Amino acid sequence: MKHLKGSCLCGSVEIQVPDNFHFIGYCHCSECRKWSGSAFTSGGLVDSADFQITKGEESVSYFHKSEETDLAFCKNCGSSLFSKKLKRGKSIVRLGILNDAPSQKPSTHIFVGSKAPWYDISDKLTQFDELPQGSSFSEVSSQTLKPLARICSSLASSACFRAALAISMPESAACWD
Repeated sequence: MKHLKGSCLCGSVEIQVPDNFHFIGYCHCSECRKWSGSAFTSGGLVDSADFQITKGEESVSYFHKSEETDLAFCKNCGSSLFSKKLKRGKSIVRLGILNDAPSQKPSTHIFVGSKAPWYDISDKLTQFDELPQGSSFSEVSSQTLKPLARICSSLASSACFRAALAISMPESAACWD
């Protein structure tokens, strides 16, 4: 399996992750906006066991945001690196720190209900007001499709159905092209 390497701005911290994300997308929640200093964050979800700090672990500082989440950044340059989803055993890598391009592309926008009012989303990716209920984006279940059905109002639209497939079963989405 191919691995991706990444680093902070000053190069003190280097990471490695498999090029096999459970989910890649954009988060528009107010907390991610504050953490990144931008309109949204771009992140990729991986199993924490597959995420490695290969250099500079002593340069990583953590902010304990909640019982669920620790945010990691470089204590030297301040680069936002990743977050740990403590109860789920997952990590969300900030795509901007990757030195290599992932083979996957972002598939959705989450928490658009709290997006920056000065930012307009101009792509055609699926949008959710919040995180889809019952979904961690790494589980394939009917719970993942139910919020999509409400958003799309009908899965009769092939574009909508393909978006639902891309999120719930990324490996199957190509079958509909």
